[in-house]
Amino acid sequence: QAILAPALPGRGYRLPRITMAAFRMRLASLAIGTCVAVSREEAAIEASCPGKFAFQGLGNVSLIPTGWVEGPSDEEVTFAELDGNGSIKSPMGSRSYFASTCTAGKYDNEQYLALDLRGKTLIYTTDLSLAGCGCNAALYLTSMRQNKRPSECGDHYCDANNVCGESCDEIDIQEGNVFSWHSTLHSSWDHVGMGKGYGGGGFEWNGPRDWTSDDYGPLANCIDTTKSFQVSAYFPTDDKGRATGMEITLTQHGKDCPLWVRVSGYRDMDSLDKALAAGMTPIVSYWRSEEMLWMDGKGKDYMGPCLKDTPDRCGDSVSFYDFAVRPSFPTTTAAPPAPVPSTTVREARKAGQGRRHPAVVQAFLAGAFTLMGTQLVCILAVWGVRAAVARGGQSPCPNFPCPGAPLKRVPTSSSQNLLMLAEGGGLAASGGAEPVSLASEAA
Repeated sequence: QAILAPALPGRGYRLPRITMAAFRMRLASLAIGTCVAVSREEAAIEASCPGKFAFQGLGNVSLIPTGWVEGPSDEEVTFAELDGNGSIKSPMGSRSYFASTCTAGKYDNEQYLALDLRGKTLIYTTDLSLAGCGCNAALYLTSMRQNKRPSECGDHYCDANNVCGESCDEIDIQEGNVFSWHSTLHSSWDHVGMGKGYGGGGFEWNGPRDWTSDDYGPLANCIDTTKSFQVSAYFPTDDKGRATGMEITLTQHGKDCPLWVRVSGYRDMDSLDKALAAGMTPIVSYWRSEEMLWMDGKGKDYMGPCLKDTPDRCGDSVSFYDFAVRPSFPTTTAAPPAPVPSTTVREARKAGQGRRHPAVVQAFLAGAFTLMGTQLVCILAVWGVRAAVARGGQSPCPNFPCPGAPLKRVPTSSSQNLLMLAEGGGLAASGGAEPVSLASEAA
């Protein structure tokens, strides 16, 4: 077979329990690897970046598609697209990586995001209404940022099933279609993993049965998969900050029965904790296979959704959008640089900085000189008025005690002096107070 399988979602089933038929069904993951692992020469020539989308709590994130390198593949090369609202439209056969930046036609593992989601919640909305039996709409995390080898796909891709020749830790937040859903934890060597959800199985085993078709599926009571719904992936930690598992919650507008599962107690959780601490890269993909019954088959109990996979009926694309993370990440290279706030004198002193901010000093000096100039002009104007009045025979202080007179009020500031002098001049000019001549005062 030219096809390797992605994660075998389940509850930690041991490999001896899987029959050869079931194992062949598990070899489905290379469908995506073969479908998009390498592209033809014309795809490399026409390489372009899909663009950026808003990721609340993180910033603007770039999308990098697989398929820019040459390789022996007869499959049609497809690339994800971003619409005007930042929704990722993943066509059949596409796989895309979240990155801080994108260089068209060039793969660089340093560009991929490395998110430590321990203690955080990843939230997004998905629309997989066109993905039926045999179709897989996936969003997952792997350690691509740490994989320095280009791999057989040429884009540094790695996962827990050695697709493209490189193995690494993998966390499947979503693998599903309108009938089934799996959320699975994998260490780099564990193809089977440990997962929960609903659907799948073989002749000798069952996939997860945490929900039923009444809970999840077309026109179901809680999650009607013919419409979009929200996904929340929380990564709880212990008192030492180490990851202990994954909690998945599915909700839908107008429905009051969210679906929830917790994947915990995984034997290789220490490995996944280290992978999360180093930072993992989010990936979205959409692929199909005739051997997808491990995910959506009837299983041994015959309680699964699909009797047969029909990949030829898979819809053209699936969508992912409205990404957010809570609590928010600090500003990273994935987000535009934040503007540097100006520092006040008080803040600078409090922070122990050696000198005042230049902008603050400049503003202070400009204000001081402006105030001094204004006061000087006012003083000169008032003294000019007083001199003119004195030459006209009027008292220079018609409303204020002259020298020798009792002091009834003492101005407390230069501003009060200027205001009182101006008021006095106004009264004299209007005749509101009778001027007293210097001669009569002396008499």
